[in-house]
Amino acid sequence: KQLASEGPLPFTEVEHTASGRVDRAAADAAFPAFADAVDAEPDNWRAWFKLGMAYDAAGDRKRARASIRQAIALEKANSA
Repeated sequence: KQLASEGPLPFTEVEHTASGRVDRAAADAAFPAFADAVDAEPDNWRAWFKLGMAYDAAGDRKRARASIRQAIALEKANSA
């Protein structure tokens, strides 16, 4: 909810297939920007969450879950 209130969520503006899934080629093309954001700000939970969404769109569920877990841990640490 917090990210959605700050602007469009990742992959809402990229091309989707007829079934409604993110187009794999579009996800692959957008992925480096999310990875670079995490490299630039490794303590930013928003960057990790967006990277998790990028992994999910690319079909890598294991890394998506790990990135989302990292985002949650960082957000909890920052709000404590």
